[in-house]
Amino acid sequence: MKLKNVKDWDAIENFLTAHGQHYYYGYKDCYNDLNQDKTYTDDEAGARELSRDLMAVLNNKLDVNRQAQDSVQKKLIEICELIRVGRAGGGPLFGSPTATWYGDVVMNGLCFGFTEIFKGHTDWEMALWEAIVAWRPIAGDTATCLAALNEYLDRAVNWSDGLKANRALEGALMLKEAWEYMNLESTDYGFAPAWLDLVGTAATTTLVDKGEVTKNIITLGDARIFIGSVGNLVELDALKTGGSAYILEISTPNHSMMARFNNGVIDALESEENGIDVVTNWNALADFLWAGIQIGYTQGDTIPLNIDVKRLAPNGTDTSDGKIDMTGI
Repeated sequence: MKLKNVKDWDAIENFLTAHGQHYYYGYKDCYNDLNQDKTYTDDEAGARELSRDLMAVLNNKLDVNRQAQDSVQKKLIEICELIRVGRAGGGPLFGSPTATWYGDVVMNGLCFGFTEIFKGHTDWEMALWEAIVAWRPIAGDTATCLAALNEYLDRAVNWSDGLKANRALEGALMLKEAWEYMNLESTDYGFAPAWLDLVGTAATTTLVDKGEVTKNIITLGDARIFIGSVGNLVELDALKTGGSAYILEISTPNHSMMARFNNGVIDALESEENGIDVVTNWNALADFLWAGIQIGYTQGDTIPLNIDVKRLAPNGTDTSDGKIDMTGI
């Protein structure tokens, strides 16, 4: 089989699956990057070779800005597809509602969904995000690829419980919950496919409202002053509440971001461009978020930046402490 003679992309999928190779969703975007004059034998060996070639291209594409949500969401789709096909009766992909959903995931940023997860399951999302960023899928049959993914995630994340054979489900759950949080924000999104029947655990903390403030900014320097001023007040309030952790929801009309302050450590989420990281101080947080703050704006535009502060309190504890006074910021 010579690639340039293949007129129907479905033929590639059928060739790979007929010879036991897992068909990754992203393969369809890799075809034109292959050597079109290369010939593959019409047997299992040829299918394995084609799958390896497609995977090399796919991993190179996924490595471009791999911290950002575009790459992470594409990898989460591949995790979902490994799970779907790995189940009995997974069935064909193309033309199905699942394929339509995958296309919608690729086209839509899920920043609000990821920030909502961050509020209640920060450590879980941070660890899983970093593991997925570093994950490089392998070519092969579905069972082998799925087992390798479960093995990798089991090593990459310090899990508190659960079975190694179920680690991939955690990635699928993160995508499902991010998508359905987006649907709460805008019902245009709808729900994830019914077969993705995963349920997350409830957060063990209550979010205590500590105050909200909006300021118009133009430059990175403005963002540093504004975020730093709020951050300093958060640090002072933490001293009063016995070192509680705080969530800062940082948003513009175009983008949702998040930070957690916990015992002097600042965890940051800016999914669109930079992903998740730990920053050293409030100025570094502003620097980390700056690309996200600018989404939808051009240099010199006035950007309304909102910061909504919440304290994390263990469920059932006293939440009667007052709001932070942010007047004058």
